[in-house]
Amino acid sequence: MIVTIDGTASSPMYKFDGKDGSLDIYKKDVEYLPYTFGKKDNVLIIGPGGGRDILYALAGKSKNITGVEINTSTIDAVRHFKDFNGDIYNKANVKIYGEDVRYFINRSKNKYDIIYLSMVMTSSALQTGYALNENYIYTVEALKAYIDHLSQNGKLVFLAHDEEDMSKIVATAISALSRNGVSVEEATKYIAVINKDSTMTHNHGGNSQIDSPLVIIKNKPFTIDESNRLEMEAMAGNNKPLYIPNSFEVGPLFHLEKGHLTFNNFLRGFPFIIKPATDDKPYFYNFNNNALMLLIILLLVVLLGIYLLFRPMLKQKNTAKALIYFGALGTAYMLIEISLIQKFILYLGHPITSFTYVLAALLVGSGIGSILGNNSTFNKDKKIYMPPFIVAVISIVFVEILDVIFKYTFSYNLINKIIISSILVMIPGFFMGMPFPRGIRLLGAGDKNVIPIAWGINGAMSVIGSILSVIISMIFGFKITLITGAIIYGLICLYNRDRLIL
Repeated sequence: MIVTIDGTASSPMYKFDGKDGSLDIYKKDVEYLPYTFGKKDNVLIIGPGGGRDILYALAGKSKNITGVEINTSTIDAVRHFKDFNGDIYNKANVKIYGEDVRYFINRSKNKYDIIYLSMVMTSSALQTGYALNENYIYTVEALKAYIDHLSQNGKLVFLAHDEEDMSKIVATAISALSRNGVSVEEATKYIAVINKDSTMTHNHGGNSQIDSPLVIIKNKPFTIDESNRLEMEAMAGNNKPLYIPNSFEVGPLFHLEKGHLTFNNFLRGFPFIIKPATDDKPYFYNFNNNALMLLIILLLVVLLGIYLLFRPMLKQKNTAKALIYFGALGTAYMLIEISLIQKFILYLGHPITSFTYVLAALLVGSGIGSILGNNSTFNKDKKIYMPPFIVAVISIVFVEILDVIFKYTFSYNLINKIIISSILVMIPGFFMGMPFPRGIRLLGAGDKNVIPIAWGINGAMSVIGSILSVIISMIFGFKITLITGAIIYGLICLYNRDRLIL
């Protein structure tokens, strides 16, 4: 059976009668290889979906199997069809948690012999627009967290889709290991790569191709015995080794190990982008610049449409000043809003949780600010309008202190973290809510016909801010996106009363 998620992603659910003898059919698969050597008692499976990966752990006779699945509806589906799948999610040695894996791993005190990620994002999802989703599962920081949660001589395992996935995972693993003090050359001794059953992976020309490769990353170098055992088990299942330390050293990793390649040359040696994703730039599936170019084209098309729509007003000097002011507000507000939502995802544990509470806190703060914004306290300086300047300062301070706050409060329960997040976001939100109504009031003192135009340009430029936030974050990261919004607010503060009023 197939569990289909959002009409795009799919996860297989296999028929299982609950008997150990029925698991033998899985022992020739490439997915089973991590269970053929080393310890395997405590296993963490990330994104078990329909439960296939649970079967491999059961076949390996793992004693404690933990699954973390962000989509709780998938868990419900597997439990609903328990008669078909052998009720695998309710076995005594299986525990399933419905939450984000980074949230889970950051709170966990346990050590695991194997941490397993098997095609957590499916290829069908990649083909239908999910490729640009910010994915915090495959960042350098994520892999470092997984490695740090391995037991002595433990294994971190990825089943990738193809050569692109595999190559980027390897590059990310090397970066993660280097953060633990392992040199690039030495890191190759910690990594093995096996291709799926070689009898099934040929293209139309008869040449073998990379399909469903398995990447095994250890927190200790492979021993000669482990390497030989892995190669033997791989060949027994007709799976093709691509690189195994000590026993099958070929390809780019071999040249990296021997110092023939620098890490930068290794990254540039592929026809696609394998530069590791980070929490600040979490676009793992950005393998080429096509998506970025499409976004830039979209940005230019929207800008052209806005220009043609508001062109007659731009010819009027006073109206043009108002358009720049309100357009800049719309752009900067979205840059900061989206950056903050992204920043709080890992802290609050789920994209929906972050979106809900960060957006709500920002809007409530802005609403309060709009009510109090006419107070003389915020309008004393005739040369500089202080609220946007304060927004700029707070945003830049956030770049430096949010990670520190998250670190020391991460162990708090979700309610307390929501309260902390709401207070933090409402502080800039309070001052972000002041410039717009202040501008409307000043326009009302002059030509009131410009007010609808101001609303229109603000909304239109909010769209620009949304697109721009993705473009900037893909190139420079979300920290720079937040700083860009801060800079625009810094420029807005120069719009004093005399420069805006008509």
